[in-house]
Order: sequence, then structure tokens, then C-alpha cells
Amino acid sequence: ALASWDQRRYFTTKDYDQWSKEIESVKPDEFSSSIAFIKAASMRQSYFIDARGNSHLLTRASILLWIQKMELRAKQLEKLKSVFDKFSQ
Repeated sequence: ALASWDQRRYFTTKDYDQWSKEIESVKPDEFSSSIAFIKAASMRQSYFIDARGNSHLLTRASILLWIQKMELRAKQLEKLKSVFDKFSQ
């Protein structure tokens, strides 16, 4: 989304494209919200509406905050996975 915001065009990475293929059938709401988020960022809209109809503020700063939250979430999930792996052995 940050690259879309900066370049003012719809832009995704290979990692995002891979993730979207995996998540599209499992969590369609999350997938469609992600697409709406990136498209809104590419047009520098001031907000976007997710799949549940909720409106979210959209600025470069809010995109950076979202990225930081997602990175933290990924680290927490990785820690949780390692705990489960440890106890399953």
C-alpha cells in the first residue's frame, strides 16, 4: 500500500501476490479489504471502506502504522508457533 501511495498507482509485491493467492479462498473479506486498501492508497483517497463496511482513515502515516502493526502481529504469531512447536515434540 505504501508503494501504491508513493507511486500513485496500484502496486503489489511478489510476496503480496503469493499471500493473496493463499488467503483469497480462506479469508475472502480480508482479501477484498486488502485490495480496497491498496487501490485507495494508489489514488490517495483520504479513507477506504473494508469488506465489513467500516471506514478507515488513509494517509501515508496511517499506512506506515498499519505496516508496523502487521510486522508486530507476524512476530507474535511466529513466537506463538514456536511455543506450539516446542510443546508438540
